[in-house]
Amino acid sequence: MTARYSSLKPSKNKFNGQIPTHWNDVPIRSVCKFKSVQNNVGEELLSVFLDRGVVRYSDTSGKQVHKPSEDMSKYQLVEPRDIVLNNQQAWRGSVGVSQYRGIVSPAYIVMSLDESINDRFVNYMIRNQACVAQFVLASKGVGSIQRILSPTKLKSSYFTLPSREEQDQIVRYLDWKISQINKQINLNKKQIALLKELNKQYISNLVFGKTSNAPMKKITDIPWLNYVPEHWQRVRNKNILSPIKTLVGDKSKEFQLLSLTTRGIIIRNIESGKGKFPSDFSTYQIVKKGNLVFCLFDIDETPRTVGLSELEGMITGAYDTFEVHNAMPEFLYYYYLSVDNIKALKPYYTGLRKVIKQDVFMRIPIYLPSNEEQEIIVCQINQNEKNIKNLIEKFDRQIEQLNDIKKKIIFDAITGKIDVRNVEIPAYESCEENGVEESMFDDELETSEVD
Repeated sequence: MTARYSSLKPSKNKFNGQIPTHWNDVPIRSVCKFKSVQNNVGEELLSVFLDRGVVRYSDTSGKQVHKPSEDMSKYQLVEPRDIVLNNQQAWRGSVGVSQYRGIVSPAYIVMSLDESINDRFVNYMIRNQACVAQFVLASKGVGSIQRILSPTKLKSSYFTLPSREEQDQIVRYLDWKISQINKQINLNKKQIALLKELNKQYISNLVFGKTSNAPMKKITDIPWLNYVPEHWQRVRNKNILSPIKTLVGDKSKEFQLLSLTTRGIIIRNIESGKGKFPSDFSTYQIVKKGNLVFCLFDIDETPRTVGLSELEGMITGAYDTFEVHNAMPEFLYYYYLSVDNIKALKPYYTGLRKVIKQDVFMRIPIYLPSNEEQEIIVCQINQNEKNIKNLIEKFDRQIEQLNDIKKKIIFDAITGKIDVRNVEIPAYESCEENGVEESMFDDELETSEVD
């Protein structure tokens, strides 16, 4: 059981509330020094993620952060124990103390930390909500997403520090408690990943005819299939898909902006500040409900190459958009989603950008059941997805609750709400939370758009 400190005082960081009397609020400028060491091009590239702190760029997919500049001579050297802050996202918690040597964007703020301070204690503290709240006050607003951190105001923000001995004990305590919670979070994430994989397999088995009780026939004209039900009919994409491309021209203000993402085709809010948008949408094309949208370039690197629109709006003209006839749009969507999940269109790629030309795509064969059977299959998929979704939501709620517990434990320990000086730390296995990579704006990954 944890105890409470007997004597408290108000903290100079108002977000801490009361702190132990023997703890000290110190201005960041008194324990940190700004640094900007450039011309270290050969060093490893680092980045800063929300809730994960400083990470190696090589440990990410590279799609969640800005791609590095071709000229990295102005990138800043980061050494172990250095504090790194994303100056546009620090107010959201995109900060951390580095374990690594490497370089970061010149847009970041880098500070060296006084050797007398436990850097792991600071890593817990600087990402804790009470400290991050100071960065909000030290940032100037730009729109509703990005706020620029002021180095002058940052210097006057506070670190709240106990003695080094107490810092060390708090770190030991938090490492132990957080490892316990992380184990359960990772188990839940493993279950979610398994459910998603089972759903993918369920869909592909149905749309490829693998679960049919009908007699099967061998085929040789589709790279990702060997057998299909005998009664399924062979057609080509050109028999069921009609290319459409109507540009919005000077009427772009009449249409909502759509985007192809891992969550399907969604509405994009131009005013949100998320992502980059062209100054002129005249080359964007109109999309209607029921249209299939394909990204037929950079396919291996694209998170999602097919979407079924349930909306009307405009989308980048770089995509191929089709009306569906003589088939169910939903069935074709699930079919090509399954193809996309295994990146099975590789035999049709050409060029460095791995493009599938539209005329080539239109000649690709596909085997289809009757419309009645397509409808039955789609209903089976929808019911299964509903069941899977309910289970995933249950695990997600548990993860959210565990993360709330984790944040409270860190907050209480790092701001002196609990006294862990006499807590005996048992032997335990250290466990980090398995990362689900975040985008710069905590949103689902989007397919790259090219105008």
